[in-house]
Amino acid sequence: MSASRRNMPIVCSSICVLVLAACVAYAQMKRRSPGTEPYTPTKLEWLAVILNATRDNNLAGDNFLIWYSTSGDDTIEIFVQYAPDVRREWMNQMVEKCRGEVETVARNYGWNWVKVRKKYRKLPI
Repeated sequence: MSASRRNMPIVCSSICVLVLAACVAYAQMKRRSPGTEPYTPTKLEWLAVILNATRDNNLAGDNFLIWYSTSGDDTIEIFVQYAPDVRREWMNQMVEKCRGEVETVARNYGWNWVKVRKKYRKLPI
């Protein structure tokens, strides 16, 4: 029996293992959940995530909520929801503080193109 005939089972087994591994990998890629697909946020989206992660909201104590979202290609929107009995002066001070935080964080990243817009919505209580 020649050496090439003796190695034939090893070669065939190796090819089968590689084909099986490729099939399993392909099947796993097809079953991927939409939530696990890679996504790279834009700079603006990343800024909104950072700002929301560092914001402390307390509707119970202050009667208003503040969070950040993106609007267009260059604007962070400060979204404010408030109860009818909110202390307006305090809420406005906090919104201005948030505006300053947006500008500071954007400036720290060198993103001088970021604009800020405020949006208010009264809660139907």
